[in-house]
Amino acid sequence: MQRVISNLNVRVDKIEKENASAKLRSFGMDMSTAINIFLRQINIQNEFPLRIYSAVFPQSLYDELDYIAANRDINDYVPAEQMLAEMNDIINEVENGEF
Repeated sequence: MQRVISNLNVRVDKIEKENASAKLRSFGMDMSTAINIFLRQINIQNEFPLRIYSAVFPQSLYDELDYIAANRDINDYVPAEQMLAEMNDIINEVENGEF
C-alpha cells in the first residue's frame, strides 16, 4: 500500500526546537523522522510512548515509582482519597527537599 504524506504544523518554543534539532542531528536524524517515529509508536503501543521527566523531581522518585508499578498487587486497593493524600505528601517532601 502506498503511503500518503500529510503535513503537520505545530507551534513550539524556538529554543526548544533548536536544541532538539541539534540533538537529533547528533543522532543522525532530522525532526521529521523523529516526529514520524513518535507518531508510529503511539499507534503501535496504543499509549503515550514517552516517559515525562521534570527537572523538579529527582531520578530517585521515578525509580521508586517504577518499583511500585512493577511490584504492585492488582488486588491491593487504595481509596482515591488516600492515594491523593499520599501523592500530596510526596510532592510536599520533594518541594521541601526531603525526598
